[in-house]
Amino acid sequence: MGVSTFALLREMVEELGVAPDGAGGFCEVSAEVRELVCGDKTGWLESMESGELTADGFHCEMITERITPPQAPARFHNLFYHVPTGDPGVTPSFPPGRSEFDEFRWWRPSDLIASWEANELRLPPPIVTLTRDLVEAIEREGDLQSACDALAADPPSGPHRFEYGPGVECILIRTATLPPATHTNCFILGERGGERVIVDPASRDEEGLEELALKVQEIHDDGSSITATIFTHRHPDHVGDLTRISEIYQAPIWASQETLASIAPCEN
Repeated sequence: MGVSTFALLREMVEELGVAPDGAGGFCEVSAEVRELVCGDKTGWLESMESGELTADGFHCEMITERITPPQAPARFHNLFYHVPTGDPGVTPSFPPGRSEFDEFRWWRPSDLIASWEANELRLPPPIVTLTRDLVEAIEREGDLQSACDALAADPPSGPHRFEYGPGVECILIRTATLPPATHTNCFILGERGGERVIVDPASRDEEGLEELALKVQEIHDDGSSITATIFTHRHPDHVGDLTRISEIYQAPIWASQETLASIAPCEN
């Protein structure tokens, strides 16, 4: 059992008030243990050593990993786990004092994505892509447990879609922008399989052009067409090398008159 699993067990106590019961199930922790752990994270180890908590019979699967994107103020390597519960027979509860949660609710992955796409709730990009992975795996494997087993056998890693909202994707293109920033946000608007618009493809070097080419190929693979390219303003960290970009895809440019006047003519 690795360090990340111990962190998961501690978080379950702190945020949910739930812990393994030592027989493959779960139990609700006492108010005293929870207050100890919430007051000082080392309290979890103290409770384990005293026997008030146990990890016996606990099983989990690491099903994917995500790295916080470069524009974030702090970057983290995140591991996501599936904890099979069956009928847990316990009720999660909010910790004493401040909580990270508004409510507890069981969701089917497909229902969660549908609710997010309907703008009924907000989800951070890593959870959107993780939930999409689960939906696709369930369709392929037949049920949630089999889907998680398949993901655990080969956890998705590397680049993932950053969907900041329904119909709003973002890729990060390294540019000579103002420090401490290192990348320009390039947005792709529109539904997958429908018409798409690319905003601020600022690619100028090989790395950025390759990043853009991969996204354009992904757009086409989704059955989408690129209706237009939008440049929000004329700063050089927002306007890419149009000659090279036109070799990747072609679409009308939408921009203000000032921005259009500053863009060098493109032969393609």
